[in-house]
Amino acid sequence: MSRTKKHWMLARRDRLTKGQAATLPAICEKWKRFALSTEPADRQKAQDLIKATYKAYHERPPRMIWISSPFQLSAEQTKPFLPRLQFPLRRSLDYSISLGALRFYKDPIVRRVQGVIAAAVPGIVSPLPRGLNLVDNHLGTENAQSLAFADVFATRRLWAFIYFGRVLEFCAGIWIYKKAVVFLERPRILKIDELNRFHSLDGPAVEYRDGSVVHAIHGLQVAPKWIDTPAEKIDIAEVMSEENAEVRRALIAKFGFERLLKATPYKTVSKYRRNALIEFTFPGRRRISVQRPGIETFRLRALHLRWEDKTGRKETVLPVPRTLRQFGADRPANINSCEQVRRWTLGWPKEALAVAET
Repeated sequence: MSRTKKHWMLARRDRLTKGQAATLPAICEKWKRFALSTEPADRQKAQDLIKATYKAYHERPPRMIWISSPFQLSAEQTKPFLPRLQFPLRRSLDYSISLGALRFYKDPIVRRVQGVIAAAVPGIVSPLPRGLNLVDNHLGTENAQSLAFADVFATRRLWAFIYFGRVLEFCAGIWIYKKAVVFLERPRILKIDELNRFHSLDGPAVEYRDGSVVHAIHGLQVAPKWIDTPAEKIDIAEVMSEENAEVRRALIAKFGFERLLKATPYKTVSKYRRNALIEFTFPGRRRISVQRPGIETFRLRALHLRWEDKTGRKETVLPVPRTLRQFGADRPANINSCEQVRRWTLGWPKEALAVAET
């Protein structure tokens, strides 16, 4: 009597081994350190690792090329190095690495590990031009979360990512080709906000070793003038002429809602006691030409809160979502109610809405 082989879906594991569970914190700490490192690259160790990895893949030793910033690399410059050595990607690197684990582990444990890594390892958004970071032959420290995930599960479908990912212990990124490997030096300066997005209001968020810089506010790249101009001297009318709505939003955050309240007309959506839910509207414009595209009307809402404590009267202005989609699934019953939006902003449960404050 022949035995029927168990389907692979039924053979998947539902927990980490003791060894995997024990090494998870150390792996998270390691990739956090790599992602945020501004130490000079260790070129010799990076090159030695690449030579060993190419040998393991039965490839000839490649030419070694170093660049100080990603802006030194272009598709035209890499033509002589073709063809690329490709990682086994489907859709994206993150998706491919997840599939490599899901082939051998069940969904709940995979999601649990993803959550632990996301909380511990910076998921920095790459400043690279789209044509350079959305390719199947590149790994960089912006992939730290995915590579930490590959380290934890280490299934055979993830070996290529693990072998080449080890190089990021000594540099900021690699592009692999049949005849060459391009290494990226680590930046000299790297500043991020609490959500691990490139952010600096007093200079470059990223400065590479060739002097090239990236200016950013909460992950959005902006022109240097917006960083160099003090918040109190920003012209809100000029901000509203920016074509990118997300850049406008980031610049308003620098300008400050308290200043916006004094400098810009607004309408009151609703009031409750001394508090108000207000909305600012910045009219757009029609498309004039290719050089002067249209700008959509821009609206944003804020809570204008007033209260008193032992030190006297206080007030503040807090930005809040404007649409149902922005609020998400746990939105208040009425998104136009000042009091409900205030309680949602403070994190109060819905059942507490009717309770009088003391």
